[in-house]
Amino acid sequence: MAATLFITPAQLVRAQAASTPAVAPASVSVLDAGAAPRRALRYKLVQGASESVTMRQKISMNIEMGGMALPSQVLPVTVVTTKFDVSNVTADGSASVKGEFVDVDIDADGAEPMIVEAMRPQIASLKGVTMSYNISATGQVSKLEFGAGAPAAMQSMQSVEQMSVAFPTEAVGVGARWKAARPVTQNGMTIQQDVEYVVKTLSADSVVLEMSLTQSAKDQTMDASAMPPGATAKLRSLDGKGTSTVAIRFDRVQPSIDMKMDVKMAIDLEMGGQSNAMNQNMIMEIKTVPASKP
Repeated sequence: MAATLFITPAQLVRAQAASTPAVAPASVSVLDAGAAPRRALRYKLVQGASESVTMRQKISMNIEMGGMALPSQVLPVTVVTTKFDVSNVTADGSASVKGEFVDVDIDADGAEPMIVEAMRPQIASLKGVTMSYNISATGQVSKLEFGAGAPAAMQSMQSVEQMSVAFPTEAVGVGARWKAARPVTQNGMTIQQDVEYVVKTLSADSVVLEMSLTQSAKDQTMDASAMPPGATAKLRSLDGKGTSTVAIRFDRVQPSIDMKMDVKMAIDLEMGGQSNAMNQNMIMEIKTVPASKP
């Protein structure tokens, strides 16, 4: 493997985090309405309410370049607390939401010191970054926009629409299953994302779901703007699978989740006049909990 083709995991994370994801409405279809009694699942956000959510994200990578396996890498765990403010709640339950990273930290235990030092200024730059979006009563996210400094934040921020559960319009009960499908545009790539939910418990003010997620993508060009000048990257295949427990309070913007995601990517890289094939396996674990009660 030529030295000019070596790309560190930290560079890959920056490349994957370099552009704002576009949010498309999810297509929701009920597979099983579940047991009676059934109810319509709807967010009931309160204008003027605030809440804070802490997210811990851990990423580990295995990379094979030109047929050679590189050492496994465990990136530092990022710990980010985001404050959400709700405004403009309309008669149909839709609301405007503003989020701000109010606290950021790194748990470097077990991570490579070189990567810790590379990521520390990036994670520090997240503090004060803002975003805004609209969310409907059924959990559909739209008009997602980011404030200054957001590109370095994308690895965490891209989860906004993924962690906002899209509810079916129909009434459902315990045992209900529905599927939410949407294309996700990121780094110039279009990724098909399908999520299936199962209702485990249901009450008047909350629901607990089990979630399974799959992602796939066809051959396409990737955004290589965060890589060395002149480098190009083409995706040959992407296969992602994830599972999570999702606890939702209807009066809160963000659910509590405990998710594990396994993503395999095959990429053709060209840099310095040389070409090589890279296979990447990334395992991401995300856990969110309320940082304080609204």
